Amino acid sequence: MAEFNQEYRSPEISFTELPSAQANAVFDYADQLLFYDAVAQGIRAIHPLVEAYSSSENKNAAHVILAYERRAAEEKKQTLITTHEAMRDSLTGLPDRRILQITYDGLRQEFHRRQNDSVEHKPGSVLFIDLDHFKPINDSHGHNVGDMVLQVVAKRMLESVRERDVVARLGGDEFIIILPRSTSSEGVLVAQKVRQRIAEPIAIGTEAGISATIDASIGVAELDLSKSDVYENVAEADRALYYVKRHGRGGVFDGASLPEE
Repeated sequence: MAEFNQEYRSPEISFTELPSAQANAVFDYADQLLFYDAVAQGIRAIHPLVEAYSSSENKNAAHVILAYERRAAEEKKQTLITTHEAMRDSLTGLPDRRILQITYDGLRQEFHRRQNDSVEHKPGSVLFIDLDHFKPINDSHGHNVGDMVLQVVAKRMLESVRERDVVARLGGDEFIIILPRSTSSEGVLVAQKVRQRIAEPIAIGTEAGISATIDASIGVAELDLSKSDVYENVAEADRALYYVKRHGRGGVFDGASLPEE
């Protein structure tokens, strides 16, 4: 747990860097896994050809084959980056909900690939975040101010997590955070930090002292990587979120502690 906590030192991320920082996180834990798997498979497939050509008089052919594979890998990388850009929420710069399944599939691949290792691997956890008292801000100050608040919240969430973690906007004032290689109890610690940052006053006017304060209800669930659909895991976090809502809002709850119905 101490090692996990050490990873969560708040980085300095400017608002203009949000897209690139988030792109790195997503690429590391979803697209990158798929990308390098494809490259590895391609090189393994042509390896006998490379050896054959290298042992013949026509050694240049081996270099041609490897150059072709490198170009194909780079094209695959660019395609993945373009795909990610198309999945970005235009308001906050965060990925939208479509990135969740891609990220989850990458985590499943990584987890199953390492199942035979002697080291115990944490499956990961998911946070379902719903902002409290956001609607009154829209009603009192207008949607432009509401949009600005969402942008600030998105920035604060990113500042509260590791670069490898994935923060996505579901829509409205709902967000999802996926924390690779974590347990639900560690997810709770991150959720508490995220909630604390969200609750800090947000300046909403040019005059000093004009600010808005919101809170968040957060449900946490440990990922069950035996399930193929990420939304089965999100549903568990949603149940924990609903528990927070029923008990006064503004809190964090671990789905593992939900009472049996």
